[in-house]
Amino acid sequence: ANAVPKDLPSLKKNIFLFFVFCFALPAYPAEKIQVVSNGDLKGFYRTRIYNNIKYFSLKDISDICSGSVNWYKISGKVVLTINTRHITFYFKSKDVSIDSNKYTLPFPTYMVSSDLYIPLDFFLSIKFTEASGQKVEYDQEQNILSFESSVNVFPPRVYSYDGFTQVNFEMSEKLSYDIQKKAKNDYQVVFFRGKTVSDKLYFQNDHIKNISISNAHNQAICRFKLADDKLEIKPSFLENPLRLTLDIYPPGIKTSTAGAEGVNVEASTIPIAAPQPKQEEPKPQENASVHSMPTKALTIVVDAGHGGDDPGAVGPNNTREKDINLAIAKEVAKLLSQDGYKIILTRQDDTFIPLVDRTQTANNNNADFFVSIHCNASLKRKEQGFEIYFLSENATDPDALAVAARENEVVKYEGKPTTKKEKLQILQWSMVMNEYMNESSELCSYITDDVTSRINTKNRGIKQAGFYVLRGAQMPAVLVECAFLSNPSEEIKLHTRKFQKDMADSIYTGIKKYIFKKNLDR
Repeated sequence: ANAVPKDLPSLKKNIFLFFVFCFALPAYPAEKIQVVSNGDLKGFYRTRIYNNIKYFSLKDISDICSGSVNWYKISGKVVLTINTRHITFYFKSKDVSIDSNKYTLPFPTYMVSSDLYIPLDFFLSIKFTEASGQKVEYDQEQNILSFESSVNVFPPRVYSYDGFTQVNFEMSEKLSYDIQKKAKNDYQVVFFRGKTVSDKLYFQNDHIKNISISNAHNQAICRFKLADDKLEIKPSFLENPLRLTLDIYPPGIKTSTAGAEGVNVEASTIPIAAPQPKQEEPKPQENASVHSMPTKALTIVVDAGHGGDDPGAVGPNNTREKDINLAIAKEVAKLLSQDGYKIILTRQDDTFIPLVDRTQTANNNNADFFVSIHCNASLKRKEQGFEIYFLSENATDPDALAVAARENEVVKYEGKPTTKKEKLQILQWSMVMNEYMNESSELCSYITDDVTSRINTKNRGIKQAGFYVLRGAQMPAVLVECAFLSNPSEEIKLHTRKFQKDMADSIYTGIKKYIFKKNLDR
């Protein structure tokens, strides 16, 4: 018979102790969380729950924040490096060091599957923000963890006007800058001490071929390529809000956005030269403003759809349409008011406004435009894209009819209308159904053109349908469906500040193009 190994009892004991040890380890239930970084969906990441405390993976934090992780197993520590700052954690400990400063975590770290998990609360703290340059927020209701870089130069916002293009750089503090020609038609704007969010804009028109911004050597650098070497660049340094604007235009074109409010502290065309040896940082110079207020004060009503008891569409993660609509509407209103126009928001908070009252607000104020902002929804969760509507008794297609039916459901919150209100609706509908159709259709075209040049989204086209909120509008009136809240990916996109600003920029630019084309403010 085979001999029994002498060390078999010891081996059995070790195996037994190994299994006891494994099963004695605490269980960490896992759940997925959606992560958004600087307006872009990064994906779904795993969190762990221990003693009802949410933990996040250090490896995942490093990936999201473009950092690095170094393990020191002998000393039992892990160092996370972000933006040259070193954050040191220790195995199963509350101790944490940021560079040479020591702090205490609210709960100890834990090792799970060769990864160190850190209490999520630490990443939401001001200490982590200051060390990493990342502001982190957790929306428990939406289950979204958002990261936003702390910057003093925001990504450029591009506006296309009649005959010229304007590039705006908003800043949180005054920075010196320089404009440099790198090659034929290739330029860059360097913001000294600038920090930005790296971005490449999905934008191209007759003046700009491409534009991107990134960080390098304690500078924020925006690179762009002009469509023609004869184009000129005119910088202006403005306040309220603090921003640098570049007007790009052919020779002889007057560049005016019809009244940007604020103090212009630089507005002369500067010579654009090839790179020169490094010299003292240039400072903004004072000059007269090139912007003028419109000679005719146009009134524009911006309507944030739904509100109050009416949430509108609700996304898979409980994002409410009424909240997104209001955020975009306020951004559009801000942009237009900076150009000197009279802006009326049908609602400025979470208030229910009957549909007929929204249109009546525009009529009572003799408004020149009515723009209603919404998010789309469908039973098909994969439906996506942008579409825009103007009023017509006959819907373009069954989808348009369904969208109008959904948006018109709000009447159930209005209660039984009075006879006077019913007569008013019928009278308004019959009087102006066809009067402004052409103008409204044209306004739709300008907005759509800018959306498709600025935002990487499916263009579902310009459509017609019988929206109650557009009935009776005695001016060009359109209804914008920004994206599909019922689509999980688009829901995340709608929730981001970047998409909201891009959509607002396109609506604003479309209105401005229409005004310039019709010469309405002169």
